[in-house]
Amino acid sequence: TEALKKDPKICEREILTIFEQNWVREGYGRKSYEEAMKKRGREYLARYLKSELHNPQNPPITEELPFIFPVGSGLKLGGRIDRIDRIRDGIEIIDYKTTDLLEKELPSQKELENNLQLSFYALAAANVHHPIFESVKNVKLSLYFFDKAAKVSTQRTKEQLEQAVEEILKEKQEIENSDFTCSGNFFCRDCE
Repeated sequence: TEALKKDPKICEREILTIFEQNWVREGYGRKSYEEAMKKRGREYLARYLKSELHNPQNPPITEELPFIFPVGSGLKLGGRIDRIDRIRDGIEIIDYKTTDLLEKELPSQKELENNLQLSFYALAAANVHHPIFESVKNVKLSLYFFDKAAKVSTQRTKEQLEQAVEEILKEKQEIENSDFTCSGNFFCRDCE
């Protein structure tokens, strides 16, 4: 992204060279798995450069924007927004997804409307004091799936955001009231 900001006309070959130079080899275990992931990364980049997201005339406002805001009393939500673009009537918050969807369908509109992560981002836009969010009336929420090179989008109403806050506070209450006694499960063997 930094290279694209410096030179919007940078070509695919140069971007793939930057990708190769910055590849981190650790953490893959097997060489074959590393090579498969590297190949997938090259494919993602090539498709991304042909997608609507790669628009040198309208680059992202920001990327990797951290946020934190209070919800109710004693609870703060935080995270990081992958990308924010300016759109004609507001902003678009984009979350990148690298999950393997090759065999699956993209989320339905109903699934998008119930996606709590997207609600977090809409709540951040409504509650975080940041110049990007000042005077924004329209917030488009999008997921970009690299495996499909596809973007799906939705929005949130005030009522949906209120419902999301209720759901978050309910989850908080359930966690606070939970009994964390060991179940004896195999996966708990190393847990304190």
